[in-house]
Amino acid sequence: MAVVLRTGGEAPKRDAYLVSGQLVRVFGIALSLLAVFVESEWRFVLKLVPLMDLWLARGLCYLFISALTFREAYPAEEMADFQKSLQLYRSAASISLVCCSVVYGIGGVVCLGAIRKARQRREDRFLEAESEFEELEKRRRELQRLLGRPSEP
Repeated sequence: MAVVLRTGGEAPKRDAYLVSGQLVRVFGIALSLLAVFVESEWRFVLKLVPLMDLWLARGLCYLFISALTFREAYPAEEMADFQKSLQLYRSAASISLVCCSVVYGIGGVVCLGAIRKARQRREDRFLEAESEFEELEKRRRELQRLLGRPSEP
């Protein structure tokens, strides 16, 4: 059905690249969804694809997605007005993805990812220590109650 919609409703011609073009689109959509989930910092996805935790790998992924988007921006056949506006949108999306990939690449080279990871580890340790402290406070109050001493504020 997607093939028929792409060709404007008429039956598709026997194009050698039609199936491979559709496969490239599906691959691009899958990579784009992966990028969205990684940017949302879903721990499940980051554990599933640990390479995407590195900023340089994210930059390369965005660069590849932008190349796929740019490939779709300039089809070989003649275009209607809607197709031209779609081409403009795809070009802008491709250029913005290239800019994002450059930012991630530079950030990966200067180790901004390592700084972010260290900050996250420090925050995790703080939250863990805070929960341990609360548990110890509960235990202290319980022991004081068992000993019959009034608890201190």
